[in-house]
Amino acid sequence: MLDGKEWKQWWTRRQLPKPSSARPGELTVVRNDSVVDIRFVPTAETKRIIAHVAVLGFGLETEVERGENAGKTLTHDFVVLNLSEVPLAAAADGHGGRLWVDTESGAAVRTALAVWVSAGDSPLPLQAAGGWIK
Repeated sequence: MLDGKEWKQWWTRRQLPKPSSARPGELTVVRNDSVVDIRFVPTAETKRIIAHVAVLGFGLETEVERGENAGKTLTHDFVVLNLSEVPLAAAADGHGGRLWVDTESGAAVRTALAVWVSAGDSPLPLQAAGGWIK
């Protein structure tokens, strides 16, 4: 993703284009075990903010039994294990909310948390944050 759109040139190892100079606001995410506190302070007035939280798995393996990859073990990274969303409550100093997320990793070698906020019914991210869980 780059500026809210899929960037299809990643596989060519081309240099990333310069990101937008827009400053949509400050996103703060604090995780304590399975509780995620989210706060977004937009630079422009925004009535409805939705927070999206994804738990990502890395190093997952699939044993392929049939087809062209039969007998192979495929490794998968950046797999969404859990996806949740919550509307953030508006306050004088921004928007905030709390969400419980299942951070159980199952067979994943590593897990990460990705959080982004969007305005109203638009799926385009205004701001995003993330980090490793384990």
